Amino acid sequence: MSGKLQGQTAVITGSTRGIGRAMALRFAAEGANVVVHGTDTVRAQATAQAIEERGGQAGICLGDVAVDSFGEVLADYAVQRFGSVDIFVANAGMVSFDPLLEMSAAKFRRFLDVHVTGAFTTSQAAARRMVEAGNGGCILHMASVGGLNAMFGLAAYSAAKNAVMALTRVSSLELAVYGIRVNAIAPGPVRNEMMEQLLGPERIQERCRTIPAGRLAEPDEVAELAVFLASPAASYITGQTLVVDGGSSAAGLYTHEVFTRSEPPAK
Repeated sequence: MSGKLQGQTAVITGSTRGIGRAMALRFAAEGANVVVHGTDTVRAQATAQAIEERGGQAGICLGDVAVDSFGEVLADYAVQRFGSVDIFVANAGMVSFDPLLEMSAAKFRRFLDVHVTGAFTTSQAAARRMVEAGNGGCILHMASVGGLNAMFGLAAYSAAKNAVMALTRVSSLELAVYGIRVNAIAPGPVRNEMMEQLLGPERIQERCRTIPAGRLAEPDEVAELAVFLASPAASYITGQTLVVDGGSSAAGLYTHEVFTRSEPPAK
């Protein structure tokens, strides 16, 4: 198997479903060895099997990214399994609609632990391995248009994703001297299992009417951008957050207001 990422090792957190799974498959199709991460053994095995059936190489490392020590475990596994960490994608996350006045501090902290601290500790461990190897590397953080715009019920999620973008910018400054590029991807609504569970078919159709492109993104469309950012073609791009949202943010917040106020999310 050959491609843009031939011979490199990509570690992708939260890669057992949705965007993460799409990235795992696309990176493998471009020749990368992929470390599949998640918390569900069955899902992880299914993703790894899909990669191997297509001629790729995959390993599995399970664990909670919110546990401070897990980043080192994950990075060590990648080096032991494939010899290096060349590409790291901090994709693991969670989302739910929670009214501001009803959200518990514990839940708010959990969002920060998973999205921000988890991205920090895992990408930090990966960066250390890249520095030790001396071959540069690429780190991608998964942000969201929810971190750029205010949306009802997403106080914790939006705060976390905004912090991820700040982490991306600072990381890019400190790691540039080592030849490590750090960027973030900010998707808009993406058609996946999580979105379907949150909204349901009718609400998804309504949401599509607020997007200039008229539809949700497919996970593969986000994965294509990730492949580009990890490839030599993006060698001079670092410290950036690239938006993939079908024009939603360009349309402004009005469409989000119309969508949200039409029927408040269920508690």
